Amino acid sequence: MPPVAVSPLLLLAIAVGFGSALRDVHVVVPPDVRHGDEAVLQCLFDLEGDSLYSVKWYKGEHEFYRFTPKETPSMKIFPLQGIKVDQRRSNWSQVVLKRVLPALSDQYSCEVSADAPSFHTDFVTGKMNVVDLPVKQPQITNIKSRYRPDETLHGNCSSHNSRPAANLTWIINGHLAKNSQLIRYPRIKEQHEKETSTLGLRFLVEPRHFTSGRLKIRCSASIGNLYWQSTEKSIEEEKPRPPQPATPSPTYGNDVLDKDFRDTNRRWPEMNKLPGKKQHTTHFFPHTHMQMSFF
Repeated sequence: MPPVAVSPLLLLAIAVGFGSALRDVHVVVPPDVRHGDEAVLQCLFDLEGDSLYSVKWYKGEHEFYRFTPKETPSMKIFPLQGIKVDQRRSNWSQVVLKRVLPALSDQYSCEVSADAPSFHTDFVTGKMNVVDLPVKQPQITNIKSRYRPDETLHGNCSSHNSRPAANLTWIINGHLAKNSQLIRYPRIKEQHEKETSTLGLRFLVEPRHFTSGRLKIRCSASIGNLYWQSTEKSIEEEKPRPPQPATPSPTYGNDVLDKDFRDTNRRWPEMNKLPGKKQHTTHFFPHTHMQMSFF
């Protein structure tokens, strides 16, 4: 069989095709973004000598941004409800979304295509959540300011109105509470798809829990890497009260009794005077407990 002649241009094309390729494509999508903030989505890659043909961004299955450097204009934006692209800060490596809304929580994908001769394409995805943070710190309820040893402490911690619900953690004297000490409650649905989370704490208070007469408990609430707040409560050790001495009953001496008897004898004639009747006089004799009546 006679040898086949190969064009030098074809060999060059094959060498370029095998020697250069699109590699290391990955996206940097913020996992959590606060409602109303901006979101920067990055698509990073290594062309290894290839030319870039296009970069496309998708929310779910819908394309909303395309960058094609060899076209004019190179940037194209496709209308999609809720998405506002900052064109001044967007380019081939990133797209910036302004004032994100909760409805923009979704999967975001970047499709990178190299130009001729490889025409290699890669597709990578990341997840973004738009978060509504709680307005207030977590609240501790139903826990007294004083406890005595061998008394049961039972209270709750709640974080209100967030999207998604905050993760709650109890800490006792600087140590995480055990699972056996926790009471998990269902999350409560609020308006605008927000939620309230509550975590209970229950354990038997022991003398070892008190340091210098105080027990410290703290509840922490967190949402991703955007939010962390805590509330702490300091509890005093209630000491048993010492027994109180009995109060003696009042006593009366003979001088007090004599005075009472004298006052009674003096006032008795007036108290017994009745119109049209004989007077009836009664005299008391102190110390003898005797009395005599006269008519």
